[in-house]
Amino acid sequence: MRPGSVRSVAIALIAGASVATPAAAAETDVAAAPLREIALAHTLNVALVVERPNGIDDVLASIQAVGGKVRTRADSRLGAVLPHAQRDALLGRLRRLGAVQSFRVTVEDLSESIATAEAQLRADRESVARIERIGQRGGSVPEQLETSRELAEAQSAVARRELSLAELRARSEGLNVELALTLPQAESFAPARLPFPWLAELGLDSLRFPTTRTEPGLRVDDYFDGELRLAGARAADADAFGGSSTFVSGAIDMRWLTNAEPFGFAGNLLVELGGGGGFLYHSRLLLGSGVPLGSRVIVSLAAGPGVGGVTGGVVPAGLLVPVELWTHLDLGWLHASAFASESWVLAAQARDQGAEHALFGDELAAGLILGVGEPNASTYSRRRSSVRFGAVYRESLGTHAIELRLGWGHGALSLR
Repeated sequence: MRPGSVRSVAIALIAGASVATPAAAAETDVAAAPLREIALAHTLNVALVVERPNGIDDVLASIQAVGGKVRTRADSRLGAVLPHAQRDALLGRLRRLGAVQSFRVTVEDLSESIATAEAQLRADRESVARIERIGQRGGSVPEQLETSRELAEAQSAVARRELSLAELRARSEGLNVELALTLPQAESFAPARLPFPWLAELGLDSLRFPTTRTEPGLRVDDYFDGELRLAGARAADADAFGGSSTFVSGAIDMRWLTNAEPFGFAGNLLVELGGGGGFLYHSRLLLGSGVPLGSRVIVSLAAGPGVGGVTGGVVPAGLLVPVELWTHLDLGWLHASAFASESWVLAAQARDQGAEHALFGDELAAGLILGVGEPNASTYSRRRSSVRFGAVYRESLGTHAIELRLGWGHGALSLR
């Protein structure tokens, strides 16, 4: 075996012996010292309810006033050490700061722990001395590096033992105090009611995360609306409709506007069924273009095919080509839609030129519909379900009729 290897093994055996035999060393020292020092740790545990929000500062001042030192502080818990004779003085000061809910003194015998720690410390110091003697003999560079590493580890162990022993002795020399503080709850105030609701939206958060106020300059980007309705109409001249003057119907009516930049794709799909002297049917699909005017107004112009009539010879069936101008106005809790349309009627000669005030078509209709419902709004969108009612004026077959509507609908639009 090489000398260097023998040297490393010797160092390891010495260090290992210092770690493996502290208990034996402690037993030898204890046996050799029958008059071992008695070390007791007294701990005072106090639960205190302080009366002032900054009461913890008053407690710290009280501890320092009786010669104590704060060791730990975490939230509402304090750890301190002070002379035994100052226990009553500290309790008196604490009672003046608040209500002492409980206190008790516990005693722990640290004699055995201190004796064991002293024996371990002596063993660690002897290990350091042995390694230093081996290092003084010299050797190769690897051997010296190994010796330096072993010596650093042994010296670190000595430092840890010394610190642990010092803490044990400090616990036995003074009165340890553990304080659990209960601080008063902060006074709460009801939120103030501002005279104008929009004042509550001012501040940094409304600038970083805008929610309910529509920013200036935004306009409608997409719009969709669906409606279910019932309608009743009465004609001025029943003879024009084969003796029937009253008509009742139900309808599904959908409108949309998409990709308004600024003009978008607009459309309307209507399916209406009912009766009045016969079976009433009316359906159409309009396609065209629409433009938003800011964030509150939409205007569209659309045309397309349709079909409609009332069976039994009341209104002859015909193919329709309606052209409609439609506008929508959003006023918050109230919204309004208005339209005017004219239709050419094909394959039904009896319906030709049936509207006195039409500019170019055979039939005419114009109406106003109002909706009432609070919108669910954010900066960039609005959604609303609403009850709707309105009136429509119609001209057909050389006479006119008034139609009343009642329905429910849901609309949504996005802004940008």
